[in-house]
Amino acid sequence: MRSTYRPAQMDGVTAVVTWFVILLFAVLLALALFYGEWPMVIGAAFLGIIIAMSWQLRPIRYEITGDAVGIVRGRPFRSIVIPVADMREVRRVTLPATTIRTFGIGGLFGWVGWFWNKDLGRFFMAATHRKHTVLIANGKKFVISPENPDEFIADVRSRVKSD
Repeated sequence: MRSTYRPAQMDGVTAVVTWFVILLFAVLLALALFYGEWPMVIGAAFLGIIIAMSWQLRPIRYEITGDAVGIVRGRPFRSIVIPVADMREVRRVTLPATTIRTFGIGGLFGWVGWFWNKDLGRFFMAATHRKHTVLIANGKKFVISPENPDEFIADVRSRVKSD
């Protein structure tokens, strides 16, 4: 049996960062096309690639099967699979404002990559809303943001107990 959960809608900061970067790209592209200067063209192309990669890296959905939780991302990026048998902890988590991005995307269509904070240490995050977050720990730590966090947690816990 497979359950599918949508990511939560983008939080305010994520939405502002996303729209700002898209607007910046549009302005840079318009200037590049109007003036035809190579630095502007290269800058617009570079920013376009960053936007496209960020769009594909964001979590599209979270899937729970009988034996794993999957974080599904766009092509060509593979889904991240977390085996249910290895899970030690599944719970709501509040991320402090002092959470630091060590490698990844910080606000463009979501928060994806490696992060660190004093409470959790190092963890991988694939979230779209920083207040609807769920921690999944299996030796590694994953933070995600399903639309219905409590329902998601109950579903995962029911699968962990049944194994």
